[in-house]
Amino acid sequence: MRKPKTDNEALTALHEHALNVPKRTIYLFGDIDDESAATFIKNFTYLTGAADEPIVIELMSPGGSVDAGMAIYDTITAATAGGVDVFCKVRGEASSIACVILQACSKRFVFKNATVMHHRGTVPTGEGSPEEQSTVAAYNNRQFDDIDEMVYNRVRYAYGGSLRKFRLDTTKAICMTGTEAVEAGFADFAL
Repeated sequence: MRKPKTDNEALTALHEHALNVPKRTIYLFGDIDDESAATFIKNFTYLTGAADEPIVIELMSPGGSVDAGMAIYDTITAATAGGVDVFCKVRGEASSIACVILQACSKRFVFKNATVMHHRGTVPTGEGSPEEQSTVAAYNNRQFDDIDEMVYNRVRYAYGGSLRKFRLDTTKAICMTGTEAVEAGFADFAL
C-alpha cells in the first residue's frame, strides 16, 4: 500500500467508506445510529470549513435512531442557515429518520426508482414505573410532533393539506418512488 501524498489523500484513505474529500461527498449508507452520526458530523464539519463549494450527501438508509438522525439534521440545517449549499442524492431508499435528514438539505435529488418513506415515529416502551413510562411517552410524542411539523413545513406547498391532515396521513407510512416524492414535495428533482 502506497503512502498518501497529500492531506486530502490521507483523509480520504482514513474515511474511505464515508467521505470523498476531492468531490466533497459524504456517504451515509445503512442504519443511522450514534456511530454513523458521529462519523457523519465529523466529516461534514470538516467539509464545511474546507471550501465554498456545495457538499453532496449520498444517502441510502432505512432509518434508525431518532436522536442520532436529529443530530445529523441539526448539523445540516445549521450549515445551510450559514450559507453552505448541501445537496442530497437518495439511492435505494431514504426511510423514516433518513427521510427527515433529506428535508434538511438545500437541494434534494432522488433517483426515480428509489423509495422515500415518511411515518410518524413510534414511542418505545420503557422500563420503570407507569408514571416514568408515561413521562417518557409524552416527551417522545412531543418530539415526534416537532419532527412532523419540520417535515410538513418543508413539503407543505406540494402536499397541499393541513398539518393536522399530514399528521393523520403519516400515522401510517407514506411510501413513494422518487418521482412520487418530487410530486409530494419530499424531494426537488428525480434523477
